[in-house]
Amino acid sequence: MNREGAGTLTVTANCGNGVTSKDTLQIYDGVLSVQAVNNGINGKDSNTIDSASITVTCGGDAIRSTNDTDGTLGWVSISNSLLDLTAGEDGVQAETALTISEGSCTAVSGGGSGVQPSDSISAKGLKAGTTLTLNGGTFTLDCSDDAVHSNGDVTVSGGVYTISTGDDALHADEALTVSAGEINILTSYEGLEGTSVSVSGGTIYIVSSDDGVNAAGGADGSGFGGFGRGTPFGGNSGSLIHISGGYLVVRAGGDGLDSNGNAIMSGGTVIVSSTGQGDGALDYDGSFTLSGGILLAADSGAMSQSPSEASQYTLSLGFDSVLPAGTFISLEREEQSLVFALPSNASHVVISSPELEGGAVYTLSYGGEYSGQTADGLCSGGTCSGGTEAAELTLSDYITTYGRADMGGRPGGPRGGTPREDWGEPPTEGMPPDQRPGGGERVPGTGWEGQQGHSGPDGMPDGRGAGRGEPPEEGAL
Repeated sequence: MNREGAGTLTVTANCGNGVTSKDTLQIYDGVLSVQAVNNGINGKDSNTIDSASITVTCGGDAIRSTNDTDGTLGWVSISNSLLDLTAGEDGVQAETALTISEGSCTAVSGGGSGVQPSDSISAKGLKAGTTLTLNGGTFTLDCSDDAVHSNGDVTVSGGVYTISTGDDALHADEALTVSAGEINILTSYEGLEGTSVSVSGGTIYIVSSDDGVNAAGGADGSGFGGFGRGTPFGGNSGSLIHISGGYLVVRAGGDGLDSNGNAIMSGGTVIVSSTGQGDGALDYDGSFTLSGGILLAADSGAMSQSPSEASQYTLSLGFDSVLPAGTFISLEREEQSLVFALPSNASHVVISSPELEGGAVYTLSYGGEYSGQTADGLCSGGTCSGGTEAAELTLSDYITTYGRADMGGRPGGPRGGTPREDWGEPPTEGMPPDQRPGGGERVPGTGWEGQQGHSGPDGMPDGRGAGRGEPPEEGAL
């Protein structure tokens, strides 16, 4: 079935599907509006949409391809199109591969992120059985289940994303790769999840009620990990988080970066915090190797870890009491001043930067005032004064420890510390304005406003702000 050319077509299906092809379906140009009791637009063997404007409201899947007998079929390809999808089940569902390039996509699935999906349906935003590739475009996804999901790999190489989900924002049963784009995850159970998670570029903001970035082996419970239901997505020594570039800000109610295997950081900027009373900003079962980039990690100190191996100078700082969010941490020496602001309440902080120099003696202070600008915990253009001097630290080793650090009982140090009553609750519905740094509103793609100067069955095979400004150049504070 082929539809092309200018003009407008409106389809109303009071029973069954709106537009259906038993073989291939191709839609080029024009305006198509579909209302259907069941599925909206169905191409069994394949579904191709290019340069079209499509609105679908339906009780089933909005756009889909369903051939599950031939691995070369069952795919969906969408390019240069405007999509407005409201689906009782999946927004876009491909039995095999799903590829979207440019255009825009607004999708509400399963009633949105505040609705718990039924165990008998899949209510994901964008879903693929083998590979899901997002090359660019503008996406606004409000989903009861995973916003972006693949039973195989997910690749993001561009685009602007605003995501609210009752489960995972981006989930891959296998490899999840982000090389470019602006990803703003307002609400999620977990932010980025896959057997392996690789970030080499882009700007990513994550708010999660559980783990911010999770690398684990095995299969996902088809989107039923949210709403307190748990997940069978288990651990595996082959799991890996690899960050080589990009700008990543994570505020997690569970672990910030959680690998059931290993973690590697060789570049980029990572600001990660955990508000969980029994969780850590960094959590890994194997090793965490750090060789480059800027890292600021803050948590309660109850289950803290630091990198297990580093070839860039790193500090693991444990304080005797909880320091409030926004507290300045200052490292001063002659002709050099490095200042960070805590992204959340914390008593344990890990700092690593290429600006730290081996053999140098730094005066560690906390508190006081800062005269420059603060963006996501990184400070620049000013000086810190009036703080409390804690210690003088000599960076004789690549990892220098101060105070009660690394208390998690995993590769990082002995067990110790207990959750504190004043730690607060993890974020469950995103971060309300009065808990945000500076008390400002968050603007998608711009960071936190006002931050400166702050004191089931799936129907497919199982397998299961202004304050931020521009991200700093790598290696610069």
